[in-house]
Amino acid sequence: MNRRICWFILWFAWLASSFAHAVAWDELTDAQRSTLDRFEEQWTHLGEAQQQRLALGADRWLGMDHTTKQDMVNRYQKFRTLPDARKRQLLRRLREFQGLTPAQQRTMRDRYRRYRNLDQREKRALQDRFRRMSPDDRRRALDQLQRRARNDRIQRRPVARPTPVPTPRRDRH
Repeated sequence: MNRRICWFILWFAWLASSFAHAVAWDELTDAQRSTLDRFEEQWTHLGEAQQQRLALGADRWLGMDHTTKQDMVNRYQKFRTLPDARKRQLLRRLREFQGLTPAQQRTMRDRYRRYRNLDQREKRALQDRFRRMSPDDRRRALDQLQRRARNDRIQRRPVARPTPVPTPRRDRH
C-alpha cells in the first residue's frame, strides 16, 4: 500500500469517532485487512479505540471513488506541511464543528458550499465589503455572531469523550 495512503488512514482514523470494544485482526473483513495490511504486526499493541478508528477509516476509504481518495490524500499532504499553530487551529475548528448539531453542520456545509461556488469576482466583492466596514460595524457584527454562538451552544450535541480506564489501586500498609 502506498505510504501516503497509510498515513492518511492514520490521520483519518484519529479524526473519526471511537467505538467501545477492541477488534481482533481476524474479525476484520478481507477488504479491511487488505487496506490496513501495514498495521497487522502492530494491531495487538493498538488500543481499542485506535483499532475501531482504523477499521472505520478503512471502511470509509473502501467506499470512496478514486478521485475522492486522491483529494483526501492531497488534503492530508497539505495539512502535514502547515505550521503547527495552523494545524492546532484547524483541529480546534474541526472539534467545534463536530460539537454542532446535525442541522447546524448542514447549515455550515451549505454556507461554505455556496461561498466556494462563487466566482472570484463575487468572493472579492464580499471580502472588500468586509474590509470597508468600519471598526464599529465589524465589532457589532462580531458581537452578533458571538450572541448567536452562545445561543447555539444550548442546542449543541455533546461531544463524545473517551472514558478513562480505572487503574488498580495498591493498598498501603
